[in-house]
Amino acid sequence: MKYLAAIGLFLFPIFFLSCQEEVNTPSTSQTIGQEVEFIDPSIWAIFQDQNKVYWLGSKDNGVYRYDGKGLVHYTQEDGLVSDQIRGIQSDSSGHLFFDTSEGISRFDGNTFTTLVPMESDEKNWKIEPGDLWFNQIGLKSGVFRYDGENLYHLTFPDFDWKERFGYPMPDFRFGAAFGVYGIHQDKAGNMWFGTPLAGVIRFDGESFLWIAEKELTELEDGRVPGIRFILEDKQGDFWLSHCLNRYEFVPRDPNNPDSKDSYLKKPGVPAQNGGATLNFPIFFPV
Repeated sequence: MKYLAAIGLFLFPIFFLSCQEEVNTPSTSQTIGQEVEFIDPSIWAIFQDQNKVYWLGSKDNGVYRYDGKGLVHYTQEDGLVSDQIRGIQSDSSGHLFFDTSEGISRFDGNTFTTLVPMESDEKNWKIEPGDLWFNQIGLKSGVFRYDGENLYHLTFPDFDWKERFGYPMPDFRFGAAFGVYGIHQDKAGNMWFGTPLAGVIRFDGESFLWIAEKELTELEDGRVPGIRFILEDKQGDFWLSHCLNRYEFVPRDPNNPDSKDSYLKKPGVPAQNGGATLNFPIFFPV
């Protein structure tokens, strides 16, 4: 069928794909959505739910559901808060959550509901089983955490940009420097947040570590990489949107009260033919 070939073209970075064990999930009715034969050419997010159904989020044309038999298209007319889909995930009950430029939509198989964020303080900076984390909404700084009942808007501590780099934090026309473009939970359960301009922030449930190397912020030619991918390799090192360097987390010394968490920057993939190796998912333009 025509849409089978189309979907195959867009099953690219496996970073978007999540496979989980099959569980009892809410059934999806055909009371909303429209059956179609083609998907939008610009797919930004791909997700496989517990029933092995694929969900494909587009840049500006909503989301598509493919169950191996048919393709159903959902848009704002069906209740999505926005047609720009930036991420897809699910909770333990199988409810789907669509991360968009205008907010978060929850889908129970029949109805889309828009989650209303609550402005919060440091007491809701925590890591708990079943939490869902979402990127920035619009131009807001910080990150969003959903605990199954409430969606909290959490902002990062005040990091001293000038002390780190020697110059004031630059203006960023695409939103907040400390917004969030990418989220990763490592093998130990710690959260890593990739920002558009301020590098990466690691949160262990109690404290923060700011990784703000120059190549993770603004490049000499004015480009802003934006940290959209954070990957942990089998050695426990982290790759932050590019393959030029990797980072090792160094925990504080428990025997030294003045010790703090830190990191080591290590060489990544060697340069080829005198130039940087850039064939890893890197430096996506904003």
